[in-house]
Amino acid sequence: MVSGIMNAAQSSCIELHELFLRGPVEMSILDEFEDLEAQGLGSFIERRKKPDWAARGAAIAAVLGWVSAVFALVMLDRAGPASENFFTHYFGVTVISQWNTSMVRWAFAAIIVSVAASGLGLVLRALRKRRNTDRYPIPLIVVSGFSVILLVVFLVRYSVHL
Repeated sequence: MVSGIMNAAQSSCIELHELFLRGPVEMSILDEFEDLEAQGLGSFIERRKKPDWAARGAAIAAVLGWVSAVFALVMLDRAGPASENFFTHYFGVTVISQWNTSMVRWAFAAIIVSVAASGLGLVLRALRKRRNTDRYPIPLIVVSGFSVILLVVFLVRYSVHL
């Protein structure tokens, strides 16, 4: 048992001595890659320090998509005719029963911006997806689907008010 521990310690010392003699300057990236492969720690070395222009652009596009989609929903809510309730009936307030077409147009423009921004974000992430570990961000996928659904619902339900 003691001899096994001594052999392991001696082999570790020999490896450290060889590494010291070779020096950190001579240790190439290929050697680091081979060491990682031998240890089973990964199939590549991550050299990216911060997000590049495509990843930042995709994140900005996702935020722009969400903001414009929420803006479109608010505009559609405000563009609709007011509903008559107890207070309007009691105080004799006339309720406008027409849609505000300029707000509907603004909502349509915001939906188009949302679809375009989310599409651009997906294209930017597709340009950046070079490795198997690169993934599409979930919020970008959600805003893309939400924007397309919002566009379809708008065209079916609100296009007569344009």
